[in-house]
Amino acid sequence: MRPDSLCGKISAKINKLFCETTDLDEQLRTGHEICDCLENAAAEREIQDLTFVIHDKIQYYLMSTMPDNLQESDTQQLRRLCLEIIQKIPNGDHLRPFARSLLEMLFKLVEVSRFLDFVKEVYSDLRFRANKIFEPRLKLEVPAISDVDLEAEVLNAYTVTSVYTQELKTDGTFMVVSIQIQLTVVGFQYHILPKSGFSLKVMQEIPILVVLMYQLFKQHIHQDVSDFIPLIMDFINLKPTEEQKKNANFCQEVFIDFMAAQVKTLSFLAYVIKIYQDLVELHSVSLVQGMMNLLVNCPPSVTNMRKEFFIAARHILSAQEIRPKFLQVLDELMNEEILIGQGYTIRDALRPLAYSTLADLTHHIRSSLSLSKIARAIDVYGRNMHDHTLPFSIQQMSLRLILNLVECIRQRAVSATSANQGASATNAEDQNNEVFSGTARRLLLQTLNLCVLKAKVVADHYIPALESTCVLETGEEVTSNSAKQRPRSIHAYLFANISSFSSELNEVGSFTDKSVPASDFSNILNSGTDASKVHEPRIVEPLAKLQLSYTDVRTLVKALITGIRTVMTSMIQCPHDNTLQTNNVASVSSTSSKQSLSNRILSPDELVVLTEYFSYGMRMIDIVQFVSRDGRLYLRSQPSTKSPDERLLIETFALTFAQLNPISFHEIFSCKIHVSYSVF
Repeated sequence: MRPDSLCGKISAKINKLFCETTDLDEQLRTGHEICDCLENAAAEREIQDLTFVIHDKIQYYLMSTMPDNLQESDTQQLRRLCLEIIQKIPNGDHLRPFARSLLEMLFKLVEVSRFLDFVKEVYSDLRFRANKIFEPRLKLEVPAISDVDLEAEVLNAYTVTSVYTQELKTDGTFMVVSIQIQLTVVGFQYHILPKSGFSLKVMQEIPILVVLMYQLFKQHIHQDVSDFIPLIMDFINLKPTEEQKKNANFCQEVFIDFMAAQVKTLSFLAYVIKIYQDLVELHSVSLVQGMMNLLVNCPPSVTNMRKEFFIAARHILSAQEIRPKFLQVLDELMNEEILIGQGYTIRDALRPLAYSTLADLTHHIRSSLSLSKIARAIDVYGRNMHDHTLPFSIQQMSLRLILNLVECIRQRAVSATSANQGASATNAEDQNNEVFSGTARRLLLQTLNLCVLKAKVVADHYIPALESTCVLETGEEVTSNSAKQRPRSIHAYLFANISSFSSELNEVGSFTDKSVPASDFSNILNSGTDASKVHEPRIVEPLAKLQLSYTDVRTLVKALITGIRTVMTSMIQCPHDNTLQTNNVASVSSTSSKQSLSNRILSPDELVVLTEYFSYGMRMIDIVQFVSRDGRLYLRSQPSTKSPDERLLIETFALTFAQLNPISFHEIFSCKIHVSYSVF
């Protein structure tokens, strides 16, 4: 190699590094310079010769010296520097001749003859060593490092262990450290390194190595990897006892390193779960318990660990046969303190990932959920739907999940009603089915109320914010006067659809005479819909602050209008609870046809919510007046032919009310007709 070339200079530094006359500081400085230079040596023609020199020198030094478990020892610092230099050698064909000897040398350093056997041994022994790993230990404080029995301490070390001595630092001074929340003056601080077979840091890297080997030698190690699955299930279920965690000397650093190894192992399981799905399903109980163990015990200060857990959990839950196994712990997962934890950083960073993962699970097992679990899901994701600290995509996802649960509620209510009408049903079963159906209807009312509250936000904030960014198609800026004077053909078209069903009001028949007096509903509606509040000024938030585009708002409006119609369709198929049926429709409950007719009559609470929706829905329909062209948002100045999507949106809104019983229909529009005429 030419002395003036880059490879020649690196070769000279290599000789200087292993020169016995060079002091330690100079050796360490030279080693770091070699690492920096190697990053730029990949394109050098002499890289082959340089690789030979590095391989020869480093292999000789590592094989001729013994490892030292004291991190501060000269030998250990140089051995570690040699490994860093090996990592910096550029990859390429020049490294291929030395690959086998390098791997053999590295495995000898960690005292491993066959890697896969080493992995099995490590995971097998963990069950017996777990209690010893979490055993509380006192801080090591000695006059000098020579007073420590290193061989005994190494056997009990699973992570880097600090030793505080009374020895002076190199500059002749002492150092001040915090030991058990007290400031203590100590001398030099040493660190004891664990053996490779005991090290929790090594265990964190084992899953990555197994994945790499599986990718390279899939056919040869398939059976070996299958043997790991039961060991992994046992490993992720290990945890310290409550007594150990409450002990003042419990080492939190060891616990965090141990959990990091568990999460890394779970990530490996997520990688192979579809390949070994039958075997994983066989140990599914241990898998569920282990994942809940990690979720509950994960420290709130370690955000990356919980994030990696959720990424692995998402892959595991993508296995169709595994999802139902989590049904028994769904209530615990709905608990935010368990799902996300109490750390501020974790809550701020991981809520979208956590709730989207849980939503995927809930969506896929929704057909198996009981009404109590459905109610819990509606409560959790109903709050998320209105939480503006969450991204808009998570709010939309929450809305979609809630609306998907509506069909599950309807199916349970209909099946309960069918069972109630069966000839073999007992009186006790009849009573249970009535309670079941009444609960289903109350859940649908809660869902309707959540959607209407979201419609209120859209009508009062999103639509005005969009309107403030519009220009008229004539090129004029939209002002308050121009907004009031623009054509209201949308509402005319809407009422044309609704009025086509108004003829049903004249066909109420004998049922009208036996129903609840209209005044009972009118009093409630009028008390909640004061005419003075109809034209109350809206609070318009800047669209930039909302971070919503026209497409986002239009998608949300479509989802709300379609979803609310679905909720109402399901609601009128669910019987009222027993009290409402007895008081209101007792005379018509004898036949199924009259029962269906009675279900279409809304209760006072349902009427109030749906009446509010009419007001907000009329405002949301204005979304079809906006047109997006060339990156600008325009407001239609003249009536135009409506697209099929626009007609479908308007008709969906109209059909929400058209399917109601004529009595309920009359109650809603009798108190809202003045609002309807004011828009023309």
